[in-house]
Amino acid sequence: MSTSSSQIGRFAGPSRVIAVAGASGRVGKHVVEGLLSAGFTVIALLRQPSPDLIASFTSSAPSSSKLIPAVINYTSPYALTTLSEKFKEHRVDTVISTLFELDDSLHQVEDVLLDASLASGCVKRFSPSNYAMPVPNTKNIRGCEFKRRIMPKLEKADISWTHFACGIFTNYLASGAPPKANGDLPQAHLNPLNFIINPSAGTAHIPGTGDAPCVFTVVQDVARGVAEACKLKKPWQLNTGWIVGDKMSYNEAVRVLEEVTGRKFTVTHTPLSTFLSRIKPTDTALNAFYVEAMAAFGSGDCDFDDVLGGELKSEGIEWKATSVREFVEEWWGVR
Repeated sequence: MSTSSSQIGRFAGPSRVIAVAGASGRVGKHVVEGLLSAGFTVIALLRQPSPDLIASFTSSAPSSSKLIPAVINYTSPYALTTLSEKFKEHRVDTVISTLFELDDSLHQVEDVLLDASLASGCVKRFSPSNYAMPVPNTKNIRGCEFKRRIMPKLEKADISWTHFACGIFTNYLASGAPPKANGDLPQAHLNPLNFIINPSAGTAHIPGTGDAPCVFTVVQDVARGVAEACKLKKPWQLNTGWIVGDKMSYNEAVRVLEEVTGRKFTVTHTPLSTFLSRIKPTDTALNAFYVEAMAAFGSGDCDFDDVLGGELKSEGIEWKATSVREFVEEWWGVR
């Protein structure tokens, strides 16, 4: 996607004040923490008051950062006006969605967020919630339909935008690992999913041949990447936000785990068509989503290039992400 001349004309350099929708969510917490660590002012958009969450954010944030909670009722007929006025009040220049919903409520909320951003006159950057694979690669995942619905409107909008596709969270390769001495857990704010690989059990149920390249990125690196992208002087473009921590196949990921843990994993490979037949009419939307997502990863839909690193390098910003081996050694290696 190219950025129009009107977008460039209204653009005014790096972000300063960033509103995060879904700030209390699994990914949202990481994004807020990453932005605060980078010294930004963050408007945490919440559906209900959460003083404990706000306290946890500010306890470790540097003094150069600022956190402002804002409770928003997205279903209110006044939501658009309320958000637009909130953005004007705090001079918000960037809006980032980290929401996760598997129904049309996601599109409804992001539609309001985009309309409020455009109406505010101060928001110059927008990012819809998409933290897995580039939107075109999600065509076989029905649960991602609601992520795709904002795209036609966003493509026509006079605003700089991107999505932060980052592949599979590397953190899942350490699900079940013991906490560190300071209490840190490998999944951090994420759910400890055994996603295709169950590292603590030493098993892997891989859709397809297991040879398709997949992007793996540690969630903390995703948060850091989002913060670095907000420092860019140039307008965001669609491909700016593709964050790649590492890239390897699931067969290779299993081999890394075997080498680090010193044990042989039990691995099964299931043809993609058979794997998808696991979805039953009575399944929840979440269960169907996970099966279709795993099949997409097995088919190569999670193979894309690191664009953010090049964008940052072009502006003199150093960027290095954690490799799969580094993360696995950190959590499964000898301590």
